[in-house]
Amino acid sequence: AGKTYSVYEIFKLESYSGSAFSYTIMDDFKDFIENGEGKNYVDVNEAGYVTWKTGASEKDFSQNQRTHSAVSAQ
Repeated sequence: AGKTYSVYEIFKLESYSGSAFSYTIMDDFKDFIENGEGKNYVDVNEAGYVTWKTGASEKDFSQNQRTHSAVSAQ
């Protein structure tokens, strides 16, 4: 079984102002987010910041993240 990761281990908070937050991807998850199932849930801009796609399910993302971590841990 793989390790379960929190969103704070996947995305790094770079800055915030009021209710606006800017996140980038932690190095261990870049491949999953940019090339794997993660790309179905978030967009990554040229500066490396992420935003949730419209209609993306955080629950589905979480399940796919667990699958990724299980494969990576082997």
